[in-house]
Amino acid sequence: MNFNLESVRKDLLSLRSQNLEEASFEDKAELIARLGVKVIPSEDLKTR
Repeated sequence: MNFNLESVRKDLLSLRSQNLEEASFEDKAELIARLGVKVIPSEDLKTR
């Protein structure tokens, strides 16, 4: 098999960007939690 690594890299970066743009706040928060990063909102999200 012959892969163009730069092309695959660009495709993966594009897919990552698309997934992040389309993800809900909860999805993004879950991903960040999986990475071990604590998210502290600057305001109470229940008031929205």
